Amino acid sequence: MLKVKNYNMFESVVGKLKSQIQPIYMGEEFIYERDLKLLEIRLLELHNSYGINGRKTLEIIQLVLYDIKGILENEEYDCSKFEEENYRICADEIEKLFIPDKNPTLKKELGKDVKLYMEYFEITLAVLIRVYESISLHTRKDGLNGYYDFIKDYIYF
Repeated sequence: MLKVKNYNMFESVVGKLKSQIQPIYMGEEFIYERDLKLLEIRLLELHNSYGINGRKTLEIIQLVLYDIKGILENEEYDCSKFEEENYRICADEIEKLFIPDKNPTLKKELGKDVKLYMEYFEITLAVLIRVYESISLHTRKDGLNGYYDFIKDYIYF
């Protein structure tokens, strides 16, 4: 198990994984629309249920990215030093959208032979990083709940 020792190391997962994937360019969002909407809806639900703000959401996404990085590298990362109350619950809820071992229905749909390689996670990583960057922008520009104020006008329950 690799221990994530400081916040710079914790935050660096975004840049490391971003360099390994094709980003979602402006105008290409429609290709990723289903996954983007699934993630945004889940994040808004978590915001409403647990009161997570933009900064906390960024840290939760970093936990999810470390979990995916661990799957890809067959390694386990200990980020417990950075987990606040409810972070693991929220990260697990996000992971249920994309990780077969966290979602029995997804695992059944994909079958037993699915291999969790970079190709499998490319869309997931692109979506997570795009939303991470959007949250960073709206949090910086409009405050801790700026991202949620922005997306709630586009998401209908």
